[in-house]
Amino acid sequence: MTLTGVVLLIPQLSGASDKRKTLSAKVSYQEALCIIYETIGCDDVKRKPDLSYKLSDASQKASPVGLGCDDDWEGLCEEVVDRQKKKKATIAVSILVSEQVLRFASKLLHEMAYLSLST
Repeated sequence: MTLTGVVLLIPQLSGASDKRKTLSAKVSYQEALCIIYETIGCDDVKRKPDLSYKLSDASQKASPVGLGCDDDWEGLCEEVVDRQKKKKATIAVSILVSEQVLRFASKLLHEMAYLSLST
């Protein structure tokens, strides 16, 4: 089995369920970041949240892995290839953002919606 794409499950600030995105295995780290931040809904925010990830077949107790540089992205892709070869199945990758960041952003979105309704 060769890796043709990386299936990402990306949280959204709107509070909706995670959005599934399949990226080509040849996508660069910077391209992946743009897609991830756009999907989350923070692509126009100056200070982006830190990202980490967890593979769908990881144990509940497994710690998330940071996704902060090219090497992290390459490691993610290599890990997905290895696991897919062993399991002969698609391994999805959950992109994680701090709950605190998601709660703050969600609250801010609700306040902005309220303000736009009251004007």
